[in-house]
Amino acid sequence: EIISDITKRMGEGMAEFIPKEVVTTKEYETYCYYVAGLVGVGLSQLYAKSGLESDAMLQYNCMGTLADSMGQFLQQTNIIRDYLEDIEELPAPRMFWPRDIWSRYAPNGKLEDFKDPAHQKEALQCLNHMVSNALHHVPACLEYMKLCKDPKVFAFTAIPQVMAIATLALCYNNHNVFTGVVKIRKGLAAKLTVSTKNMQDVYTIFREFSLELVSKVRPHENPGSAQATMKAVAEIERICTEGLKEEIGATVKTEDQLSPTAEQPIDLGTRILLWLMFFGYFCYAWKLFGLRESLGVATPETFNRLDIMQMVVSLLAMAFVSKLCITGQKV
Repeated sequence: EIISDITKRMGEGMAEFIPKEVVTTKEYETYCYYVAGLVGVGLSQLYAKSGLESDAMLQYNCMGTLADSMGQFLQQTNIIRDYLEDIEELPAPRMFWPRDIWSRYAPNGKLEDFKDPAHQKEALQCLNHMVSNALHHVPACLEYMKLCKDPKVFAFTAIPQVMAIATLALCYNNHNVFTGVVKIRKGLAAKLTVSTKNMQDVYTIFREFSLELVSKVRPHENPGSAQATMKAVAEIERICTEGLKEEIGATVKTEDQLSPTAEQPIDLGTRILLWLMFFGYFCYAWKLFGLRESLGVATPETFNRLDIMQMVVSLLAMAFVSKLCITGQKV
């Protein structure tokens, strides 16, 4: 009965979009509800009716509920990743990205514009906006997964979600979305599958990939979505940090605390001393300023193999120490 009802509702809903384009973000969310949100709704009812989960799952029976967000997040991730496959579909392209987002960036007013390498900047801005839009479903997904008590149900619901956040992190600011197929590595997929066993794992994985995603944000390049992306990730990190504290009863380091050495740059005096030492070696290797003669080392007119090796090493060393001296970071 549940499967029959959900299938009927999905079919009727999807049929609405056969003759029309997805224009607004609201229509986009509605389409994703029919395609995937209803799957989350149906599964929630099956979990409750089968006794695997509590009857509380029965309340998630419509759009806008936690179960809907579970499906929405997966479907929106797929739609973002599959841009090229959908736009090149024959006999007619499938266009699921909402017009009210992509029209802000398309130079010629067409979704196909983003395939053109000449429009890479605009394509990435639109892509990043789409990813940012998908992230607002994450808090609800985390809340839903926290409610799943049966180990098999938990694994069934959580593994696709961690795959999705990993995929979004990979897609963000990645022009390959418009030129080919973007998928997480098989090894990473396998690792996520075997390591997603409880909410501690889920919080850790979501936090890791959210921080990876936000590290790619360039506010000056994405004025239309950067702030929303950073705000969404900050909320995800907050939820995951608090969740980990509950799960393991320990203090979880914030993003700024993940690399304590990053807050302790090498002092200026040490940097200058290191630079002078490496510069001295550079001068020795390249036979500059009469350094070898002053040290009493014979200096033949030609360079032998050892000299050439030292010259190469000294160049690399100078590049390294120069970066270290400028940034003050140990790594």
